[in-house]
Amino acid sequence: MFLLSINVRPDTKHLSRVLLSGSADEVRRLACPVTGGRLKIQYYEKDGWRSVSASGVDSEFRTVLDGLQRRPAWLDEIQCPFETQP
Repeated sequence: MFLLSINVRPDTKHLSRVLLSGSADEVRRLACPVTGGRLKIQYYEKDGWRSVSASGVDSEFRTVLDGLQRRPAWLDEIQCPFETQP
């Protein structure tokens, strides 16, 4: 797996952990590390390549987790793209 995050912030570790292995409820409650507001979550899968991204709805924050080995389990309950409700 390859992780790329521009403007790495300590609070993105929690965000990344939840996006990779959190429950659907944890993902729904994620907040933008910059504003504390909503995030737009997107998931991509093509030809075995998986990626999830989180972007601040009201900020320029963005992080991408690229090259995921498996589809996150929370996708069984949440359809992407969607906005979180922190």
